[in-house]
Amino acid sequence: MQTYRLYTWQDRLPIAAILEQSSTRFYNVTGILVAITMFANQADMMKEAEQGTRTFDMLLLDPVNFVTLASMGTLQDLTALVTADNTLQWEDVQ
Repeated sequence: MQTYRLYTWQDRLPIAAILEQSSTRFYNVTGILVAITMFANQADMMKEAEQGTRTFDMLLLDPVNFVTLASMGTLQDLTALVTADNTLQWEDVQ
């Protein structure tokens, strides 16, 4: 079974709760499990992300952190993946 690991923190709990509820539906459609790791605060999550261990697949974070993560090579441009797959729309990945 494939698992995607999503990191977030307590301030994002309402959004994480919605994602957790929809993860069952996502699993039923894709066969992919989404495991959500909840950090006490954003600083702890960013510290884990900055260590470069890449133990996550997705981050739910504030846009201000994109620059930090992009400069570390942590973020991946999905443009080529989305445009190559005719079944995906930009709304699917935003």
